Amino acid sequence: MADRPTIQTGGIGEACLMGDYLREYYPGEAIVSAVGEVVDDQGVRAYLPTFVEEAARIYRDHPDQAIAYAEIGGRAGYLDVSTRYILQGEFAQTHVARGAVAGLASAIYTSLQVLARRADVFVPEPCWPHYAGMIEDLEGRYHGFPLLNAEQSFNVEGLAHGLQQIPSMGRIAIILNTPCHNPTGYSLTPEDFRRVRELVWRHADDGKTVALIIDPAYVDFHWKQPHAIQQDIVTPLLPLHERVTLAIGWTISKTFLAYGQRLGTLLMLASTPQQAADLQDRMYRATMATYSQCSTVPQLVIERLHADPHKLRQIQAEREPIRAMLARRNAAFESALLQTDLQSLSGDGGFFRTIELPTGVRPLDVVQRLAEKHVAMVAASDHQLRIAICSVPETKMGAMCQRIAEALKEGPGGYTR
Repeated sequence: MADRPTIQTGGIGEACLMGDYLREYYPGEAIVSAVGEVVDDQGVRAYLPTFVEEAARIYRDHPDQAIAYAEIGGRAGYLDVSTRYILQGEFAQTHVARGAVAGLASAIYTSLQVLARRADVFVPEPCWPHYAGMIEDLEGRYHGFPLLNAEQSFNVEGLAHGLQQIPSMGRIAIILNTPCHNPTGYSLTPEDFRRVRELVWRHADDGKTVALIIDPAYVDFHWKQPHAIQQDIVTPLLPLHERVTLAIGWTISKTFLAYGQRLGTLLMLASTPQQAADLQDRMYRATMATYSQCSTVPQLVIERLHADPHKLRQIQAEREPIRAMLARRNAAFESALLQTDLQSLSGDGGFFRTIELPTGVRPLDVVQRLAEKHVAMVAASDHQLRIAICSVPETKMGAMCQRIAEALKEGPGGYTR
């Protein structure tokens, strides 16, 4: 038997290694809640066959195109298609800078690089763990605040308190991972956006320059209520304040389940065409400076799928059963919560949920005890576990929550609510 992996940080890498070990040596018992990829009930990554077949066709029939450099900032055809996922109409032609990026991680980093270097950046927590490193790398100042308030709605009050500490004429950025937040599944409501807009516009009137950076990675994987980027995010924020820029990313990693292809699109929306032109130049230079041209083949795939109505309908039909599977898993998770007295923040879409831990309980301790119970899991923050709805089968949700409850009771003093 191979050496058992050790859990020292509770991070994603350790959870993946532990998951591989448990699947090999305890296949019937193993429950793996780790990486953010959709895995079917047999432990195999889910994919969209039409996307894969189109990529194979390009390599087979057009190898000279497949191996070519892509243009810095993206192919024009790809950008036209992907822009329509985010924004349509005349506004997209006159007030928007756009560029191809290596997924949403690159979209967020490029947004910070262009709009918020050395700025104060506000991030609702818990959050995707790499935001902090990006901000530090760009010499910014990270300000975390709780995602939800006591009423389980977006914590505008917490954001307002933080913004009050920034002097007039300062530069700030706010990262909002919505809809279907990672790791809670929460989506900002129209009322949330109304209050955010009111708050941000007030600070812009006071002289601050503000970048609203939206990470909508999981928009296509709602569990209950469908979401649309333009309708739910962009329109409520228009018209933009002259000192507010809206940056929004899109990625094939989630929409097409093509994680390793590393392709997405970044749009920066400005209040005037001249501001948009300036942003386009700055985005191009940022992309060129980091040699971050995207791969050619996935851009060609997106172009060709959208040029063929039959293939586009087919790939949409392939995505729907996966979305429905995630919704069933979430329903099973919520049912298991009721059976075990565990608590989770409210969510309605995406790949993840959380388990809230009692005060004083270290997530690392719980993750280590769960490994002994053949569960591989990630510590999401100082007081939460991250549940990968995307990888835990519906039939194992009850057992997973039961083992979490047992691990809590077995801790020092026997943790109970």
